[in-house]
Amino acid sequence: MILLSPQLQQRLATPLKIGSFEVKSRVLQSPLSGVTDLVFRRLVRRYAPESMMYTEMVHAADTVDINMGCPVNKITKKGGGSSLLREPETAVAIVRAVVEAVSVPVTVKTRIGWSDDEINILDFAKRMEDAGAQMLTLHARTRAQGYKGEAKWEWIGKVKQVLSIPVIANGDIFSVESAVKCLEQTGADGVMCSRGTLGYPFLVGEIDHFLKTGKRLAPPTPVERLICAKEHLQALWEYKGDRGVQQARKHLAWYTKGFVGASDLRDQLSRIETVKQGVTLIDTAIAKL
Repeated sequence: MILLSPQLQQRLATPLKIGSFEVKSRVLQSPLSGVTDLVFRRLVRRYAPESMMYTEMVHAADTVDINMGCPVNKITKKGGGSSLLREPETAVAIVRAVVEAVSVPVTVKTRIGWSDDEINILDFAKRMEDAGAQMLTLHARTRAQGYKGEAKWEWIGKVKQVLSIPVIANGDIFSVESAVKCLEQTGADGVMCSRGTLGYPFLVGEIDHFLKTGKRLAPPTPVERLICAKEHLQALWEYKGDRGVQQARKHLAWYTKGFVGASDLRDQLSRIETVKQGVTLIDTAIAKL
């Protein structure tokens, strides 16, 4: 059983304020390239109606988030993403320029450093705040880690102690339990879900519900997950046509885990060419469960 400490419950009872912008949920959905398109966000939104969603690298008006955390080579070698951790003066200049150019709050998402030998997040985070950032989301891994190893949540706590703006915890938030543990351990103002929502768009809503009520939602059954997978496939096809079906393959692989026959179904779904093939495979699997 998970219990919210009275201190945490009291701290999370008020809306999250990002400058002049107010969010009624302290659980956020991160941007994920090639994943968090309109179809995916609508599914997450269904279960988390008050949570903040981030789009795929485009501006959607409420806030402007500058991603200084992406570890992908094609981004960092051009001076973007987490490479800015090595160029703090450039990062400061970017934040200041954006703050001056827009009327909405500007936020920053970053990592704890380039590598274990170059963890500079305390100084970097303070520079971001001083430059005008009104919230900082911290993925508690270095760029060198990518998504491997455990997130070093202790750095989130250290950053929280030196900043006055909200700090959102990111990294290894895969369940209600991990979200609560992270919030208790770090004192962060909220959590951002990333890989935990792949094939599981229910997660943001599950965490949000627990933080607001102290009660667990019943997890979706394998049948309910497959029904969601089918809806996801159909919506991607309606939104993007054949390209949507191709993009759906990875989503379907993420959905098909944790039940008898999942491996075989996953293999078949990874090779579908049409929406009809996918729907037929999923419906057949549902009938067997």
